[in-house]
Amino acid sequence: MRSEERAVSLIDPEAIDEGFVAQPAAGVHTVELDGEAVVYDERQKRLHVLDHHGTLVWLCFDGVCSLKEVMADLVEVFSVDPAVVRADVMSLARSLGSEGLLAGVATSEQEEPPSDGDPLPQALAPATEDLDIDEPWFVPEPCASCLGKLDHLAWAGTVTLRIGQHLIGVRYNDEETASFLRRALPECLSEIPAPPQYSVRLAEPTDGRIQGLNLLYRSSSLVLRARTASRVHGALLSWLRAHKDDEDPGHIRLAGLALVRDGKAAFVPGPWYLTLERLEPHLRRRGIQVLDGPLATVDPATSELVVRPVLAAPAHAEVLGSDSDAVAPGRYPIVGRGVEAADGPSSLAWDVVRTRELLKISDRRGSAEDVSALGSLLRAVPANVVEPDGQPSVVAERLSLLLDH
Repeated sequence: MRSEERAVSLIDPEAIDEGFVAQPAAGVHTVELDGEAVVYDERQKRLHVLDHHGTLVWLCFDGVCSLKEVMADLVEVFSVDPAVVRADVMSLARSLGSEGLLAGVATSEQEEPPSDGDPLPQALAPATEDLDIDEPWFVPEPCASCLGKLDHLAWAGTVTLRIGQHLIGVRYNDEETASFLRRALPECLSEIPAPPQYSVRLAEPTDGRIQGLNLLYRSSSLVLRARTASRVHGALLSWLRAHKDDEDPGHIRLAGLALVRDGKAAFVPGPWYLTLERLEPHLRRRGIQVLDGPLATVDPATSELVVRPVLAAPAHAEVLGSDSDAVAPGRYPIVGRGVEAADGPSSLAWDVVRTRELLKISDRRGSAEDVSALGSLLRAVPANVVEPDGQPSVVAERLSLLLDH
């Protein structure tokens, strides 16, 4: 009966009039950044940005004053044309109502809430936490054509791991990888066959004059070439860890490229791992290390990149060895960040929204807190435009400049 009564009380967005008393709907949170509001809708998992004028009106929607009273207050305070104020307030209220941001306003139901963009590759989408099941499930299986691209290579077998609520297959060509996974993640081993989301191809033995490269694939995409097997194995653990929720309260995780040089870090959001195969050699020549894995953990309170050991000590050194050329665990101050040239509005609020598309929200904190923390981080770190397209040497030089701040 309650749902029927609630349905009857809802009005169509276009029926909103001056007598309507507006207030945010349940699950709608606001973060104000430099005078602009970033409004987060928990149900739809969407972010909205309001400019300075829209923010001023939105903050007046307190569930007490009618729209007519809000209009009168704005006219009195700012001495503007009542007709203009009325048109703007009514237009904003109806628009926000149609987006599901106002209590008491009907919106069309959607089978799947629209997304701001997948912050991770499809295989890394976070598990749905409200499913009432205890059994693990497969990560979305790579398409057959993607897997087929690597089928011509010789493979020795596949290890299945349960990571969080996911079953993930890791294909290998050398028993050394299987042995590594059994020692590193014994509690995650599963007997249930899973399709190979990751493939590790260790270099074939040589006569010692030419050192082969060790390779890590996600589906059919090559995400790392490395001189040492320990680097590839450590990177694999970083990719696998991305399937789990962040374990550090107060930190946020972003999908993108994290760079380290001389104890300083820079960050560029986006799926840069797709171009890293060509880019990393040019970065290495400039003394720049790349953080392995799709996610970078940052501490917004200190504006630092936080690099954790992929395994707890002493297992980290015991299992991985000491010859890995990966970024050493520790904290690195973030001195620069890269952004792509924006096609639309440019402001801190819009910057947060564009970057938040690559933000993996921690379930232990509300998204409003994450958005606020992200805003603080972006405000503190200077930004330079870095386009991913172009010659690798040119892109690497632009990325290098981020670390010169």
